[in-house]
Amino acid sequence: MTINELKILLDIDNPGDVIKSHAKDYGNGWLFVDSSNGHCYLFDKNGKEQDIHSLIRICGHLFYKDSILTKIVVPSSVTSIGPYAFSSCNRLTSIVIPDYVTSIESNAFSNCGRLMSVMIPDNVMNIGYSVFEGCHDLMSVTIPNSVRSIGSYAFSGCSRLTSIVIPDYVTSIRDAVFYSCCGLTSVAIPNCVRSIGMSAFCGCTSLTSVTIPDSVISVGFHAFVDCHKLASLIFKGKTFDEIKLMENYPWGIKDESIIKCEA
Repeated sequence: MTINELKILLDIDNPGDVIKSHAKDYGNGWLFVDSSNGHCYLFDKNGKEQDIHSLIRICGHLFYKDSILTKIVVPSSVTSIGPYAFSSCNRLTSIVIPDYVTSIESNAFSNCGRLMSVMIPDNVMNIGYSVFEGCHDLMSVTIPNSVRSIGSYAFSGCSRLTSIVIPDYVTSIRDAVFYSCCGLTSVAIPNCVRSIGMSAFCGCTSLTSVTIPDSVISVGFHAFVDCHKLASLIFKGKTFDEIKLMENYPWGIKDESIIKCEA
């Protein structure tokens, strides 16, 4: 339904009943998304339109399992997206996240199977647990350098994701972040990373080469298990003896000859 169609209904029927049938209850009122362009409109409980810029948060579970939503332009006033806010919206293909968002919380977009690309704005500092888990059509994600932490399982199961650049200030690649990203062919790990979590790259069957910076002091159990095409795992600034003494060595890798050191 478009905003014009909604306003016609509001004029001819009980506004409170109409808005309740076509919008999302966010606590203080109703949030309506125009199906033609994804723009959002805010109404009070009586169906009277309010200033959309009073909306500062997309609450957790607000659009959870919405089977109609295909696109949304999140209002520019929003600063955070709550847990499971858009999770399991199986027809969602496009979302515009505004510049003032600083936090995208756990499972916010998990299992949005048709979501193909996401541009995360420059002010985001935290990407929560499982934010994009199960987004199997996701091919492109732009992560800005403002990001300081990426939660476990954040991109797990994003099978069409082919490359990722981890921001410069991220210090930990957490557990299973890229679990079963079978289309991932390259990953850039910055010099600030100190740890790589358990099963971080497990099942990345297209990954051919990974360079580990000398800042990394720990690699988790089975971090590279089932990476069948991995031909080189290069550690910078460590001797081979030092590498072999690291906990959990060889991290699920069957052919240890691919593990190399580089001064």
